[in-house]
Amino acid sequence: MKSVLSQRIPQILKNVANSESNQFLNIINDNIMENTTNPGTARFLPNSKNESGIIRMEFNEDDVERVSVSYQQRISQSSCQTPKIIMLLNSQKTELTKLQSQLNYFDSVIQTLQVNIDRIQRHSSKLIIYLNKLQFANEQLKIKKIVRK
Repeated sequence: MKSVLSQRIPQILKNVANSESNQFLNIINDNIMENTTNPGTARFLPNSKNESGIIRMEFNEDDVERVSVSYQQRISQSSCQTPKIIMLLNSQKTELTKLQSQLNYFDSVIQTLQVNIDRIQRHSSKLIIYLNKLQFANEQLKIKKIVRK
């Protein structure tokens, strides 16, 4: 006994009929090839819509059940994976936020160090000038001592 797939899985067919993507059809075809007893007789083809815009194909009752169960398993697997993926993305977002915070902190430390380095350079230049003046004054004092003797 044959059954029309559009009557068994109408939502999938609506999605396929509304989709212009052959990639989705290829996924369905691959699944059909894996789960039907005579896969050569059951294929979705692009642009094979009937008047109502629904793609129609006939399968054996067992084939329809296997394809339906396989899709339900895939849907439940992807549904189980979604929260895990969201949790993973959220934890990565948290880690990135922490890293960004640390990066901002280190950036402010580097800026503070740069300001301090600039101050030290200015002060060291002034100190070198004062040292030169002191050395000159010291030389002058030595000369005066020598002249007095």
